[in-house]
Amino acid sequence: MIGDVNRVNADNDIQPVSIYIQHPVLIKAPWLNHEADAKPMMLTKKEMKRIRRNTRQELLKDKQDRIKLGLDPPPPPKVKLSNLMNVLTNEAIKDPTSVEIMVKQQVEERLQKHLQTNEERKLTKLQKHEKIHAQHEKDIQKGYHTVIFRVHNLENGQHRYKIDINAKQCELVGICLQNPRFNLVIVEGGEKSIKFYKKLMMNRIQWDQSDRNKCDIVWEGQLLNLNFQKWSFMHTSNDEEAIGLLEKFGLTSYWSQSIALD
Repeated sequence: MIGDVNRVNADNDIQPVSIYIQHPVLIKAPWLNHEADAKPMMLTKKEMKRIRRNTRQELLKDKQDRIKLGLDPPPPPKVKLSNLMNVLTNEAIKDPTSVEIMVKQQVEERLQKHLQTNEERKLTKLQKHEKIHAQHEKDIQKGYHTVIFRVHNLENGQHRYKIDINAKQCELVGICLQNPRFNLVIVEGGEKSIKFYKKLMMNRIQWDQSDRNKCDIVWEGQLLNLNFQKWSFMHTSNDEEAIGLLEKFGLTSYWSQSIALD
């Protein structure tokens, strides 16, 4: 009896040891939210052409096998004016005018069907916007990036328009801070959008070199959080106003870094 009292029952849930194993709930690491997706293998044009050719051959072979087994009806012959005599020999000899009219009608029907299929495949204006917005959302979920440009002169209206419209189309946030001393363009967003905007500022916009106008990168890198909620143009008349404006966003260091480029 004493041995029975002191014996540990492993099958009892109250006992520290049991036959059941409790696993803790796995929590996803926070840095995995911004982990970049694995890039697919880059293929040459020759390799992509070979893959498309093999895929078409497999689909054609499957279609021919279904026709041989009687599962699908054979397709009608594709008649054109160039192969009219070879496909419809007897009919073309008996009544060539009627056969030619029929062939032209079939060619027109195939063309209209092709155009209709292309129109149905096209996205509407709203669908295009939704697709682009989804791409930007996927891009920014991988991490926040920023780049700061210093532009000497922004009197050219075309330059201001390109800076503004591309920031809106890329769904970037930030400011274009205009100042008599120089101008700061601060943009924040996804990596791909920032890369596109960087090419715009450094390559696509032809800054007037004769007027000593140029664009320099003050700083670029990755952010923990976004500093802005939207994209906007802002004007200041001196250094104090510019520093006071940037102080609201905690970015006064951008102004001092830009001055250091003088």
